[in-house]
Amino acid sequence: MSAGAKKPFDIRIHTIRLGSDYLFVVTGGEAHIGASAMAYFQDGKIHTELAVVPGHREDRLALECAGLASTKLGATVTVTMGIHIEKASRSDIELAVQTVREEMNRVLDELLQPAE
Repeated sequence: MSAGAKKPFDIRIHTIRLGSDYLFVVTGGEAHIGASAMAYFQDGKIHTELAVVPGHREDRLALECAGLASTKLGATVTVTMGIHIEKASRSDIELAVQTVREEMNRVLDELLQPAE
């Protein structure tokens, strides 16, 4: 899927650079805040923290994305995620998760490209 193509459920990742750290806002469907995950290095290991709004299910995917981004970028990262797909089927959820993973990897690859 090209970078300009519309993603399933309008999955979007907005990136904000904060010094050497990164904030990623992941939305899809009806945007909201469902979970925030932070990943950072301490004592040579990656650590994660999580905050979840009760009743929301973005927690594991937010943690996964934060850990991936922190590892690839070597930075402290926060991922705030909110994806709501009305009456989502299991296959809808699987497609949304797959799309977030693909899009996060694409965004990280772009960030890791040397400046021209």
